[in-house]
Amino acid sequence: MNSEITIKKNIENVLKEFDTQPIRDAATQLLDILGYRSKRISNDALDNEKYNNLLESALETTNPSKKLCIEKWQSYRRIMQITDEEIKQQQTPDQQFLFESTDINENLRTSYMFVAVELDGAAFTRTQLANITRFLCRKTPYSIMVMFRYGDYLSLAIINRRHHKQDKTKQVLEKVTLIKDINLNKPIRAHIEIIYDLYLRNLILTKEVKNFDTLHDEWEKILNTEELNKKFYQKLFAWYEWTVETATFPTDESRVIKPEEHVIRLITRLLFIWFIKEKGLVADELFSKAQIQDLLTEDDFDSGDSYYRAVLQNLFFATLNTEIDERKFSKEGNPNHRNFSRYRYNKQMRDPDRLLKLFAKTPFINGGLFDCLDSFKATKFGGYRIDCFSDVHYDLLSIPNRLFFDAQQGLIPLLEHYKFTVEENTPIDQEVALDPELLGRVFENLLAAINPETGETARKMTGSYYTPRAIVDYMVEEALVATLSQKCQPTDTNDVAWDERLRYLFDYAKMFDDASEWFDDCETDAIVKTISELKILDPAVGSGAFPMGMLHKLTLALRRLDPDNTRWEALQKQLALKRTEIAYDTQDDQTRREELIEIDDTFKRYRDSDFGRKLYLIQNSIFGVDIQPIACQIAKLRFFISLAIEQEPDIGAENFGIKPLPNLETRFVAANTLIGINLSETKGLFEDDTVQQLLKEIDAIRERFFLTNSRGTKRKLEEQEEEYRAQLENELERQRIEWIANRQREIETEIALLHNPEQREQVRGKKQKTFEARKKKFDAEFEDALKIARWKPYDQNAKSDWFAHEWMFGVTNGFDVVLGNPPYINIENLPVTTKDYLFKNYQACKGRTDIYIAFLEKSISILNGNGFMSFILPLAFAMQKYGEKMREILIENHNIREIVDASSYRIFENAVVYNIVLIVGKHKRQNLTKVRLHYSNTDFDVRGGKEFLIDQHAFAELKDSRLETNSNVFDNLKLKEKIWKNAVRLDQICLVAYGARLNHRSEKLGKTHYISQSKISGSKPFCEGKNIERYSFTQEGWLNYTPDEHYNPMFPELFENKKLMFIRIVKDQLRFAYDNKGFYNSHTVINCVRLDLLADASHITARRAVHQSDYNLAKKFNYKYVLGILNSVFTNWYFCNFLSDNLNFYPNHAKELPIPNVTSEEQLSIIELVDKILDAKHTDPEADTSDLEDEIDKLVFELYNFTEDEIAIVEGSI
Repeated sequence: MNSEITIKKNIENVLKEFDTQPIRDAATQLLDILGYRSKRISNDALDNEKYNNLLESALETTNPSKKLCIEKWQSYRRIMQITDEEIKQQQTPDQQFLFESTDINENLRTSYMFVAVELDGAAFTRTQLANITRFLCRKTPYSIMVMFRYGDYLSLAIINRRHHKQDKTKQVLEKVTLIKDINLNKPIRAHIEIIYDLYLRNLILTKEVKNFDTLHDEWEKILNTEELNKKFYQKLFAWYEWTVETATFPTDESRVIKPEEHVIRLITRLLFIWFIKEKGLVADELFSKAQIQDLLTEDDFDSGDSYYRAVLQNLFFATLNTEIDERKFSKEGNPNHRNFSRYRYNKQMRDPDRLLKLFAKTPFINGGLFDCLDSFKATKFGGYRIDCFSDVHYDLLSIPNRLFFDAQQGLIPLLEHYKFTVEENTPIDQEVALDPELLGRVFENLLAAINPETGETARKMTGSYYTPRAIVDYMVEEALVATLSQKCQPTDTNDVAWDERLRYLFDYAKMFDDASEWFDDCETDAIVKTISELKILDPAVGSGAFPMGMLHKLTLALRRLDPDNTRWEALQKQLALKRTEIAYDTQDDQTRREELIEIDDTFKRYRDSDFGRKLYLIQNSIFGVDIQPIACQIAKLRFFISLAIEQEPDIGAENFGIKPLPNLETRFVAANTLIGINLSETKGLFEDDTVQQLLKEIDAIRERFFLTNSRGTKRKLEEQEEEYRAQLENELERQRIEWIANRQREIETEIALLHNPEQREQVRGKKQKTFEARKKKFDAEFEDALKIARWKPYDQNAKSDWFAHEWMFGVTNGFDVVLGNPPYINIENLPVTTKDYLFKNYQACKGRTDIYIAFLEKSISILNGNGFMSFILPLAFAMQKYGEKMREILIENHNIREIVDASSYRIFENAVVYNIVLIVGKHKRQNLTKVRLHYSNTDFDVRGGKEFLIDQHAFAELKDSRLETNSNVFDNLKLKEKIWKNAVRLDQICLVAYGARLNHRSEKLGKTHYISQSKISGSKPFCEGKNIERYSFTQEGWLNYTPDEHYNPMFPELFENKKLMFIRIVKDQLRFAYDNKGFYNSHTVINCVRLDLLADASHITARRAVHQSDYNLAKKFNYKYVLGILNSVFTNWYFCNFLSDNLNFYPNHAKELPIPNVTSEEQLSIIELVDKILDAKHTDPEADTSDLEDEIDKLVFELYNFTEDEIAIVEGSI
């Protein structure tokens, strides 16, 4: 067998020669190296005819030029067909086969056809190649791999087929997977590795490939981007841990961040650079050890640490974050120490001019990602050093060169091992490469690793904390459809439902269809305008998966509705005018003109691009909050990359044709979402004209800051805002003093009207006391008012211990969508102050609740009237007691639009929870809830699974208002209604109460102290829960009943009357026994004593039960009749479906059990059967009485007038 090294070298050589020979020969040679050989081949004549037919068919499609790039097609060649026969031959390559086929089988679905297509052009997008692949596959019954050759590149495309869920005779095309842009002049290692993984002989020997199906399965695994991401994360996490342990970070500064955060921030910066390097915006030489070590002064590069300082820090701060014409070396004097736009470490460079030339290939990026986090203030005056980008304090931080360049563990060899792409994968096409969404998986798990609640678990995981893309897309799309359908209305009676038409806008598979066929101009105008006005929040943003999902879907919709950005541009100008009018109250303001010019320039430069769509969606619509500052930084990183990839470099243009990125500090803030501020007493302070104007000025500065790309201007804006905030604080303090004086004057004025001095003093005392109480509250709220004045969003390491969307984001009318994946943390694991605040301020937080309950309540409260909330939650929320209050709030006051139950599998790999998706509307405009059952993530992609509608009021009829997703439960509700037409509750017949707690109330004596196996004077017959079976029980011993000593003795009438007994543990079925011997029992037994028998009992429990009931009703029920009902299959079914679904059966459950309300005569048939069972059990406790019990079951069904279908429902559930 050829060695792996030899095969990889052969692959590289074939690729380098690929464009020097006819494509049929080149493709055949590559397949031969990979072990794919077949005599089922075509020829040019047959393929030319096929090609012409394909062209004719392509011309009949919608937008063939745009969708299929048909003018670029040059040739089409079918190289070979691989079937089970060819694979079998490769299993035994030395064996000769007598009947080898040489004909292509046009109807064989279980085969691969290798196709080669030549295109005229230097570059094609993933979507363009995917569309061509999908078109070609539709014209064939078999699976295909397409080899695209264009310019200096080769791309391989594979599309998966699956059986249609409803019609198994049909097949559905799934997503297209590409190995894209293989450089034929210089193939990269990552591409060679991926191609080698397809080597057939290796798959046969190591993966047991033996036919088409197993080959197809292995190809799917090899080309699975999820697996690729996991492998990358595992290796990156190992590097992260190594770096945290090895590197040195400042520890004695006035402000310190943990080493873990230092390393995460370094990874964010380097991954951003790695992605924009794909656009040619950063010189490759800066990451080549062979080239860079000669430019630095260290004699032993492998043992040094200058690379991070001399190369990376200068790249981060003095290049990417500095305008090109401002770049220069620091002169190392005092004025330069804290000028972070100056190059440093000249003495550590052997060839600084060469390094500067490499830096000069990089544009100014802006955006805050590469802001140096050191303070401008000197350390001796309270400043701090975090990045240590300094001529003086650089030695406080050391990251050894080997961390970057070690051949086995270094970060740069790791990054070079993988192919990166700037195009985000979509549900319908993907590249076998690391795309920007990878950042979500990487950083969500790194954030979990440094989070105290999840850290230990996260370190054992491989990507479990990141919400999969399919689920994010589904939640985003459904929330947008719900919101748009409320805010926009159709103008005609189109046959297609409005929701479905809106959903079409977000379908990647329809991205090239003409939206004008679905929407008229009025509808289009309305939708685009509504999108421009949307306000969307993720209250626990994490790595930004949900805001990014929103950005992608809204961009897709705008691209389809407004392909030339005409409507979008006009709306942005209107919004800009509105902002400046609010801020400045003037019709001719320089700031307004500057913003309009900025918008005009953006759309001139990016008329046919998504850049303007994304930029203004980010500015106006998308917001995020997280308690971890580093999480906000990561979310911003993803948005930076999304904007950067929309730009094409132009070497001859200013800043290489790259528009600097916006500043997102006022769009993603580090704050505690759940802690609000209270201004009920102090809100009047903010109604003052001076305060209002200061707030407008501050808001205007923050809006200007968003698009400012000059470091100097940004600094000036921060200083201006600081001045305004100081003025605001002073003005609030002035008003506080004035408020106190006014209240005192009011008291004195009122007292002056009184003539009696004694009365004056009395009134003054009362008024002063009232005033002091009010002042105390006012002062507490005044601290909250000062928080608003003191809050500044620009410190990337700071976090606020409060959150208020009105003040932080300027969103005064609530959000249209609040969505995300909130943290799941038991409230007992939170700090005491946080726990107390949640209990006090959130009505749904009760008992042993979870923090996500508070997130739900908070989110619903900050929605506007047409808003929707979309969250992924633990299944426990739908079922457990601690979620009951929140469920009641949603059911009673809001519209539960959709529940997706995905609990049949684990959405989060290795996680301990199962999940649901919940979508809720603020206002209860309708009562129907859509319930979907999903069985894999694919169901979110293709809208598979099962679906049904229910009236949400039905949830209120279920035990604890559970959000059930089993349709049978709702069918059962109709049956429940029928049951209660002629039934009474068990607690209308009996007192239901636990037995005695027999341990000593003060001394350490357990119940065994009072129980003996032999009868002594005054002892009572005694049983425990373990003694109780269906209908019968056995004696445990004799009880020395001593009420004065027992912890809770209950009362004799509970035990000495005839009664029914049952136990709390259910096991397989409920168990009720009949006692007519006056047995005492412990709290492991629950007793049911008929109320009329307790009429003379003095114990408070008995008196209360008798007083609140009609014990004359109880008299008509014979114990044995009730016993038969309770032990029936019907009662067991009722308990399981309406009272509980676990092993516990509590008194409150039993109280709610229905007992048919019939006459004494109608009870006799069941009583007779119960007597026979009791006699049989008395003779032999193991007696088989199942036939008699079946007879009782039939009689119970007759009492309820059940039909055969209804009986089948009950019996089928047991």
